[in-house]
Amino acid sequence: MTSSESSASNRGFSLSRAALDALELEVAGAQRSETNDLYHYTNANVAMYNILASGTLRLSPFESTNDLWESRPLHPNLSSHHDDENWPEGSGHMDLWADIDRNIRLHAKVVCLTRDFTLPDHVWNRDASRGWGHLSLWAHYGTSHTGVCLRFDRARLITAFQEQTGSAALRFHGPVRYVSTQGVGPHGLDIGQIREFGVDAAALAYAKANHESLFFRKYRDWENEAEYRLVLLNQSLLPAHIDIRDALSGVVLGDAFPERQRPALWEVLKAYPDVEVQQLRFQNRYLHCFGPLAPEPAAKAAPWAEPRRSGSLEERLGALLEATAEANEFRESGKLLAAGP
Repeated sequence: MTSSESSASNRGFSLSRAALDALELEVAGAQRSETNDLYHYTNANVAMYNILASGTLRLSPFESTNDLWESRPLHPNLSSHHDDENWPEGSGHMDLWADIDRNIRLHAKVVCLTRDFTLPDHVWNRDASRGWGHLSLWAHYGTSHTGVCLRFDRARLITAFQEQTGSAALRFHGPVRYVSTQGVGPHGLDIGQIREFGVDAAALAYAKANHESLFFRKYRDWENEAEYRLVLLNQSLLPAHIDIRDALSGVVLGDAFPERQRPALWEVLKAYPDVEVQQLRFQNRYLHCFGPLAPEPAAKAAPWAEPRRSGSLEERLGALLEATAEANEFRESGKLLAAGP
């Protein structure tokens, strides 16, 4: 433990109930300032071997989100005029709703990020609203604090999203609003327009008119996530990817990030020389963020294990294989000589 970690671990001692209540009110009443950073929680393997190794962030199917408002089928309001009286009722509407849902919810992709806020210097717990400081997100998405939290420059990430996601019908981005009541959107779908222009065109027009309620509203139980979203809606059922090499600015390691995975992390981060690495430590019910960290020097071989042969690894390996083949030939020759007597 470093001296700074040791001094930080003393926070939280000898506080009375009244003092704790006062500190809680201080955080609740403090003015929050949103930064330009966005955070993405994930497990260590996905971060290192998928996101960082490929330099891309995946927009996943919208139906894979954890809120039932989004993961279940969408049934918007339908309206008709007198010239659509022959439109089938009952089961016909269910088929139409399924087609609408397929063109909106099942064709939508999303990447979920966490917003970052700072508090004034006079606040004792200045990190209470930081994007990397959500214990529940570390538990759910950061593999019980063994994962990482990737930090992105918001402006650069949005630019990459708008330029690099290929041909798309609709793109949206923005913060999520958390509410307790949610309908299917103020604007419905007109059956006459569906018959005239096609269900795919009408569904996209509906999504454009109602994108705030469709993609940026969640039930208030998820409010602690402080979510910011990038949403792509096109005609593909496959995930999309964003190049994040210019937008990635930092990597925050969870409190229980495995030591054995640090060498692999430093190896993959060689492609990101300007990215800052930080380490979280949980001490006395307070989450501390330390860093930036420097790469650990490679472990040196024991003196007795130093090779007597000179040359590169490839040269020494080639010589070893050649010597082994020669020894095998001598062994076979010896067996033949011994077989006679």
